[in-house]
Amino acid sequence: MGQIVKLFQFERISGVLLIVAILLALAAANSPLAPIYNVVHHTPIHIRLGPLVIDEPLVRWINEGLMVLFFVLVGLEIKRHFLEGHLSTAKRAALPAIAALGG
Repeated sequence: MGQIVKLFQFERISGVLLIVAILLALAAANSPLAPIYNVVHHTPIHIRLGPLVIDEPLVRWINEGLMVLFFVLVGLEIKRHFLEGHLSTAKRAALPAIAALGG
């Protein structure tokens, strides 16, 4: 368990894992495994908390739930860079800010 924690402490490993997951998903979706991929991708997931029922396919959980988590983490990372990182001065933050506004 300690080795796994050390592995995820490196910033680059998350990007590598993301690229590997994307490549595996693309390979599965464009291979003879595509029907299985589609069944898993559209599997309904039910969550019930008393009268509240959420019944959505996996693709919707990914698109709406995990993407929210992704953008929250990106926002927190950007905030950290503005407060103490590479974008902590106005001079360093100017170019990325102008690029974001123009993009």
